[in-house]
Amino acid sequence: MPSLSEKYRPKILEELVGESPTAVAGMVRMWKNDGGISSMPNLLFHGPPGTGKTTTALCLANELDCDYIEVNASDDRGIDSMRKIVQTTRYKAFNPIGGKIVILDEADGITHEAQAMLRRPMERSGETRFIVVANEIRNIISPIISRCVVFEFTLSIEAIKRRISKIADIEGMDVDEYTIEDVARESDGDLRKAIGELEKTLVVENLKLNEIVKQYRL
Repeated sequence: MPSLSEKYRPKILEELVGESPTAVAGMVRMWKNDGGISSMPNLLFHGPPGTGKTTTALCLANELDCDYIEVNASDDRGIDSMRKIVQTTRYKAFNPIGGKIVILDEADGITHEAQAMLRRPMERSGETRFIVVANEIRNIISPIISRCVVFEFTLSIEAIKRRISKIADIEGMDVDEYTIEDVARESDGDLRKAIGELEKTLVVENLKLNEIVKQYRL
């Protein structure tokens, strides 16, 4: 079975949490009305883990009906990896109307020399757009930043509380508001971490229920 974080991972922009995803959703509607990906700039999403950066990028690509390539830069941080990415921008999209998006995840893990290889493709990308995703914007070189519209991602305690409360209700969990408050505050703004803690609570509940059932049968 999928984890709760995967089960409840947003598939559309309207399901996203936080100010930046809401702002991105508004811009996507504008781009759709103004020619799709040809109106879209390159984007840079930065902020702490678990704030919805990659999920927002995937929802955006789906909303614009684009082909997309998701590349995790932590797998290969060097020049050879960047050469492969640059090559993908030269191929036509399967859906030429929708265009193509390259989602470069964990880009702050790429060496500065390798990042520099993206400058020209980002300027001459034709029907391809880049979404650069990073935890630490300070590790992204300024030429990349200057070629993107930048969004900072953060999540408030209240936003996390609302989302995990909703998940708890759907899952039929008996979780009081104090537990929800504690989970949200201990998450340090990381919704994925908060959902993981909520899932642990669900596992404990199920174990207790199983013990009660066993005792009843005995």
